[in-house]
Amino acid sequence: MIKKTRDFSQNSSQDKEEVLNFSNLSNYWWDEKGPFKLLHEINPLRIKYILDSCSNNFQRDLSDNKAFTNLDLFDVGAGGGLISEPLSRVGFNVTGIDPSEKNITVARDHSNIKKLEIDYIQGSPEDKKFDGLYFDVILALEVVEHVSNMELFVKSLCNKLKPGGIIIFSTINKTLKSLVLTKFTAEYILSWVPKGTHDWNKFIKPSELSKEIRKNNLDICSIKGMQFSIKNSTWNLCQDVSMNYFISAVKEGL
Repeated sequence: MIKKTRDFSQNSSQDKEEVLNFSNLSNYWWDEKGPFKLLHEINPLRIKYILDSCSNNFQRDLSDNKAFTNLDLFDVGAGGGLISEPLSRVGFNVTGIDPSEKNITVARDHSNIKKLEIDYIQGSPEDKKFDGLYFDVILALEVVEHVSNMELFVKSLCNKLKPGGIIIFSTINKTLKSLVLTKFTAEYILSWVPKGTHDWNKFIKPSELSKEIRKNNLDICSIKGMQFSIKNSTWNLCQDVSMNYFISAVKEGL
C-alpha cells in the first residue's frame, strides 16, 4: 500500500514521520556503504551541476579554488552535510538547516572535525528564526519529496532568495517509471535506499514544481534529468526528466 494518511499542518512544511525516519538513520550519513550510499554516488554530479549553475549565474571562474567567496548559500534539508561541506570548501558562506536535531548534530560534529566553518541550525525554512535572512544560492536537494506542504516550502525558499540569486531543486518525477524504479526496485529489490524512504504520492512533476516557482516570481533557467549509466557505472545529466531531475531558477536582479 503506497498511500499514507498523515496529519499535515498548513503552517509547517515538516512531515514528522519523515523527520523521524531520517533521525533514526542519522549515524549513517557519512557511511559510503550505508543507507545513504546512493546520495554519496550522485554527490559528484550534484556538486558539478551546482558549481556550473552558480558559475554561469555569478560569472565566477571555476579554476579558482575559492571561486564563490562572499556568496551566501542556504542548504535546506542538509542532512549530515554531504553537500554543505564541499561547497564550503570552494568559498561559499554556508548555512545548513534540517528539521532533525540529530542530523544537525552529526553535520556539526563532522564539519568541526574537518575544520570547516558552516552554520548548522535545526529547523524548516518557514520558521520565524529564519525571517530576515537572505541568500545568493538556495539548495533543496532530494528534499521536496519529503515535505508535507510543498507550496509553503517552495514559497518560503523563494522569499529568502536575494535579487540576482539562484535556487536549485533536485527531486523525483511522478511517473509510472519512477514508481517502478525508484519506489519498488530501488527500495525493495536493489536495496539502494532503505525501505519506506519514498512516498510516490509526494513525488512532483517538473511542470508542477516549475509552476510553484514561477508563482513566486522566479524565472526557470534550467531543467535537466539525471540518469545512471550501467555501462560506466556513473550518474550523468540528460534531457530525460522521467526519473530524477534538477530545476534551477533565478530572481531578477535590482
